[in-house]
Amino acid sequence: MRKSALFYLLSVQFSEYKRLSLQAIVIIAFLVAIATLTVGLGKGILAGVNKAREQFPPGVLTVTPKDVSISILKLSVGKIGDDNLVEIKALEGVKQVHAQMNIKIPLKAEAEFMGQQAVSDVALLGIDEELVKGDVKSPLKFTYDANDANTPIPVVLPMLFADIFNLAYAESMGFPRLNEEYVLGKHFTLYCGDSYVFGTSGETTATAFRCQIVGITKTANLVNGGYIPLSAAKYLNEKNGKDKDFYSKVFVETTPQNISAVEKKITDMGFAVESNSAVLEKIRFASQVLVGLLLVFALTVICISLMSLYNLYSSLYEARRQELGLMRCVGATRHTLTILCLSETLLRTALAGIVGGGVAFWVLRWADRSLLGMLPKISFIPESFIPLSVWDVCSIVLIMIMLCVGLVFPKIYSLGRTVPSQLMD
Repeated sequence: MRKSALFYLLSVQFSEYKRLSLQAIVIIAFLVAIATLTVGLGKGILAGVNKAREQFPPGVLTVTPKDVSISILKLSVGKIGDDNLVEIKALEGVKQVHAQMNIKIPLKAEAEFMGQQAVSDVALLGIDEELVKGDVKSPLKFTYDANDANTPIPVVLPMLFADIFNLAYAESMGFPRLNEEYVLGKHFTLYCGDSYVFGTSGETTATAFRCQIVGITKTANLVNGGYIPLSAAKYLNEKNGKDKDFYSKVFVETTPQNISAVEKKITDMGFAVESNSAVLEKIRFASQVLVGLLLVFALTVICISLMSLYNLYSSLYEARRQELGLMRCVGATRHTLTILCLSETLLRTALAGIVGGGVAFWVLRWADRSLLGMLPKISFIPESFIPLSVWDVCSIVLIMIMLCVGLVFPKIYSLGRTVPSQLMD
């Protein structure tokens, strides 16, 4: 069949069966829109899970002394020392062990901020240098030499610090939001043994140290305060007569295959163990439930719509039986009728797919931008809640075209094999 004749017949069919054609286009557009919404929301949920995996490394165990609750107090039982670190590191499957140490004296920080002197109590913890080396901005370094008086104590801040400032403090004080890059390289003075809230500890004289912010960390395990090198924490505790041989927390890196066995062995040693894998498993389970409910809803709607579409196409081709029989009588072959009917289906589906996919894509993009515009720019909010691309919509339209062709092809094939006399009855 010539292309001009094919296009003429298609235009005639659309003009003669406007109502049925419009109904088919609306149903297919609705199917594409539902599929696009499902894919967009599903990709958003999976993107959130991947972001959580980046912040919670799955092979990390957090080891702490066990706690005992006494009335309103929670007291630690036992201590983690260097002998325990050696014992944990010797376990099969353990790759690295990173210790964390609390500084057991009051700390006050003083710095110039936006032309004003800012003073506040701070919480600093000593951490193994290897744990935050990827968060330190070059050429700054996360090392400390107590014998070099000119060396400032390097500090790595959690991203949560900037988030809290931007989310609450800046708004309430009328300050502009803080760019995390601004604080890198900045210095402040640390007073050990002094508190802005409670004053100087005992009769001791506060000792001043110069500190420098060298990095920002987004690791979810490191949110308890600012982090300084473990050697600096030991030096500050020793200088102020505090214990420097025991650690408050240990991060154990292991392989996913051995994480359960290592967790059990450390628990048998008398320590409390928290696994990032458990947190990730909860997040993964919640995301799977959400995606599952979303798929059930979408598949239910799609199946009902496909049944309606099949009935509609059956009515359309039944109404055209005599027309198709007449075409067979005047010389049209089964191949010609098949091409004509499939072309009609392709044209309707493509038109409906462009309409439905375009509308759904625009609605999702508008909702995504509106939601992000209402929320503050903080680290734990993703760049996009619905990361849907034009290629995703095109893929959905192509799948819908193949689905519709597969849906109507048996009916078209059956009509093509029917003898013209029966079609004319």
